[in-house]
Amino acid sequence: MLEIARPQKKNALLQIRGLQDSNIAMTKGCVEIDLVSLHDPNIKLPAKAYVLEKLTAPWPTERINETHFSHLKNAGLVYPNFFIPNDIDMILGSDYFFSILLPGQITCAQSNLIAQNSIFGFLVSGKLTESLNSNSMLNLHINGTSIDNQLKQFWELEEIPNLKDRILTFEEQFVETHFQNTYTFNSDGQHSSHDTRVEFSKDSNESSKVLGFFWSLSNDTFGFQPSLEFTPPLTKRRILSESSKIFNPLGLLSPYTVFMKIFYQKLWLTKTDWDSSIPQQLTDDWLKFQETFNEINYLTVPRWVILTADNTVELHGFADASSLAYAAAIYCRQKPNGKIKIQLLVSKTEVTPVKQVSTPRLELCGAHLLSKLFKSVLCTLKHYTFDVFACTDSKIVLSWLSSHPGKWKTFVANRTSEIIEVLPTKH
Repeated sequence: MLEIARPQKKNALLQIRGLQDSNIAMTKGCVEIDLVSLHDPNIKLPAKAYVLEKLTAPWPTERINETHFSHLKNAGLVYPNFFIPNDIDMILGSDYFFSILLPGQITCAQSNLIAQNSIFGFLVSGKLTESLNSNSMLNLHINGTSIDNQLKQFWELEEIPNLKDRILTFEEQFVETHFQNTYTFNSDGQHSSHDTRVEFSKDSNESSKVLGFFWSLSNDTFGFQPSLEFTPPLTKRRILSESSKIFNPLGLLSPYTVFMKIFYQKLWLTKTDWDSSIPQQLTDDWLKFQETFNEINYLTVPRWVILTADNTVELHGFADASSLAYAAAIYCRQKPNGKIKIQLLVSKTEVTPVKQVSTPRLELCGAHLLSKLFKSVLCTLKHYTFDVFACTDSKIVLSWLSSHPGKWKTFVANRTSEIIEVLPTKH
């Protein structure tokens, strides 16, 4: 019904509960509508309705014999075809139901059905004397998603989450409220918690594994200990299974993971079976990459990016593209105690589509990726103030951004408008 009427929907997150206090569903928003009579368009009832993904199953479950309603044929029913199975678009609550009733009923000695008058017409209720046939049916439907189609998502569907527009669940709202009530920021921009302090053991290990990283407690740095140990023959299933264990949410290992994404795409194009040996050229490329990848044992990254209120902090973003992939990275530049310090905050890579795209458009995709990355970072670090700088080495992209998006074709116009919304040309 909403797809047809298209009323303006507002955010509303309510939990619907049923019998035995069961959690039925969560509302998707609310709309304000007017219920209009089929018999008199001047009769309207303003109502506020909450939106659900699905109300209920079609009702009635099967067609009812019309002979039960012969005495109601010309009664002016609200819905004359109520005896035919149909989808339920709306459920009217008791706060509205009793306000629409009018004096007057129609009854029949041969039927238990009663027609109650209302501002919209007569409403039918009661018990049927006939029994409906109930057929039991067991239906099993299996939808097997192709692993190849999931693999294609590396270069087709990967997106940066939009943190600002997403509606929070009850649990997320509780966490957000708890954080706002128990945390403050001191003059140095550091978190100060009013919650109960947790005592940690003094005998903690020198290093601890945290979300796929190894955290050195003495140096307060993150390290990496990969375990890609492959020997021929290599199969597509084995490579994808092992390499998927690499945890890289902030893009600290993007120079390595982008190779994997490109490799997956090349492997997918060969149409090799999942348990068959991959082509020799790809085997050589992977073994060479494996030797390089194991060198990240020597890589360490500071866990804490120091942000203070008395220190000017700059965010520098860079975007670039090639025929194989495009990428974006954001660095934090500050000058505490007169010493310049630069740290990588986050990066992200995308593999270019299989269908050939021109280099300027790929450069634009890189700039677009950078704008989405900036939007996510600025939303996450909304308590801080930054000087923002975004860079691309493509003169064509800069030319597109310096003009109104309506001047360009759809591909360029859509991306330039989104970039300018996050990163005005002054950046």
